[in-house]
Amino acid sequence: MTWNASVLAQCDPPSGWVAQPLESDSRHTEQLWISPSTNTAYGIGHFNLPLPVALIGIDRVLQGIVDDMADKEKSATVVSRQTDPKLPGLRLEIKGGLYDVRANLIVSGWEGWFVYASTSNDDPIDQKELDLAQLARDHTVVGLRSGQ
Repeated sequence: MTWNASVLAQCDPPSGWVAQPLESDSRHTEQLWISPSTNTAYGIGHFNLPLPVALIGIDRVLQGIVDDMADKEKSATVVSRQTDPKLPGLRLEIKGGLYDVRANLIVSGWEGWFVYASTSNDDPIDQKELDLAQLARDHTVVGLRSGQ
């Protein structure tokens, strides 16, 4: 596990996966690693909220993520959603126009994380790669500062 200050998370990408350039704008920062086949990815997005999640609710945060995905991919549909108190947050599957994303949405106070394993809709799923991406997703620890 290594600390990634850009997304405020302890992460452990699968061995041999290639880190992509950090993406950042005024609303979020995202780090992505691509599998050897390039059909699977593991990523962490960190974002700040305009109000504490206690005021706006996790459903509104999720809707913002779905809307952003739909803008980029022409479509996005929540396939499954399950509350998980261990996160705390939601376990999700979102089917976009380009990617199928299996994610943990974690929110706390004024910030949130979208930690995911995704596969391309145009390519066959490599189950071993997907398993590795999902394991990395589930081992990601968010919100800790370096050294905690």
